[in-house]
Amino acid sequence: MLVVSAHDESIYAEIAFRAGALGLFDERSGAGEGDTRNRRVLSGSIYVSDALAAKMLQRQVRGQTDISQSPVSD
Repeated sequence: MLVVSAHDESIYAEIAFRAGALGLFDERSGAGEGDTRNRRVLSGSIYVSDALAAKMLQRQVRGQTDISQSPVSD
């Protein structure tokens, strides 16, 4: 499952992945990543944007439980 959101992806990422999604992106993100997203998810790998990956990593490092609270700015 690949989730397209009209909202900030960091708010819904954890919910989407816990529900079984393999990818998540903000509909406002450029179409240039479309092929990469689709190939990655179709092959069973996980796709997140670079910005979301950075937020998720910082959350893990800082021990935060909610990535929407991450102090990282886009």
